[in-house]
Amino acid sequence: MTTSHVIELKSLSKTFGNVKAVSDISLDVADGSFTSFIGPSGSGKSTLLSMIAGFDQPTSGTIRLHGKDVSKLPSSERNIGMVFQNYALFPHLSVFENVAFPLRVRNMDARTLTSRVHEALESVGLKGFEARWPKQLSGGQQQRVALARAFVFGPEVLLMDEPLGALDKNLREHMQSEIKALQRRLAVSVIYVTHDQGEALAMSDNVVVMSDGRIQQVGAPAEVYRRPQSKFVAQFLGETNLLEYDLVSRGLSGPIGRLANGAAFVLPDNITDAASGTLSLRPEEIEFADPAESGCRHARIEETVFLGDCMRCRVDYQGLPLWVKLPATVMRSVPRVGQNVALHWNEASLVPLDD
Repeated sequence: MTTSHVIELKSLSKTFGNVKAVSDISLDVADGSFTSFIGPSGSGKSTLLSMIAGFDQPTSGTIRLHGKDVSKLPSSERNIGMVFQNYALFPHLSVFENVAFPLRVRNMDARTLTSRVHEALESVGLKGFEARWPKQLSGGQQQRVALARAFVFGPEVLLMDEPLGALDKNLREHMQSEIKALQRRLAVSVIYVTHDQGEALAMSDNVVVMSDGRIQQVGAPAEVYRRPQSKFVAQFLGETNLLEYDLVSRGLSGPIGRLANGAAFVLPDNITDAASGTLSLRPEEIEFADPAESGCRHARIEETVFLGDCMRCRVDYQGLPLWVKLPATVMRSVPRVGQNVALHWNEASLVPLDD
């Protein structure tokens, strides 16, 4: 069974003067999926979204929408919905007229238009708000109006550029759930741009990590987080400890490496034969162990940070600083600065990285 692609990008590039904002990107987006572009400021994610929407023309490469080349089509002819960070609502139009705007542009008959608008507002929980003005709405309600306007005309794909950036944390998390539920209910394809790693991991079917105008890694959230392919991806998505090692030998128990502090340990079997390398070890993969346990590593707590549901501890492991993250549910007592502890991690949690 072949997967249908709503968007196909082939060798896509965009140059502004001497600056290459997007460089030779090829990517297929599955129909009905929720795909997030994530990366630091200047990584090219918003420029890429703008080219898909038709607001910017690519310098080279092609954009296909359900197999049709739309690279040179204006945005009005692409049947794509767009939600912006600032919502872009018309302040002089009512909620009803804001949502009706794309239908009026398409010359839809009045009866069908009215029915579509009411259905869209009901789907985002704003039934009865038709006569209100944008200034009479909260930030979350304005966001719902922007969503309703973006999908009311039945777009083939819905693009969202930092749509929750202006909301506070609690409302942001609530809207994440609402957007995901709406996407599933409408079965619409969503391409979502965000700088928030947690948001991308929580909402997406696939995550596209970008840097310097290029794609660094693509995959399901758990895959990209647990198996980063490079130092950049490992550090950008969440927290990690980067362990520089030298390959000492390959024995019966597996390859043996040595850290900068001289400590030897078993490396994962899938490392290369290079003389040295880097491993990613997530803080939550490290546990405090019984000091008498065989194979544990002795360290000293240098700093603690209480985060409510967990405790972050910076420890000194024989001169090597490591971050450890402990869930509140497993802490028998609150770790304290100066405390000597024993550390344990599974070799399977060590992930080899490219430079």
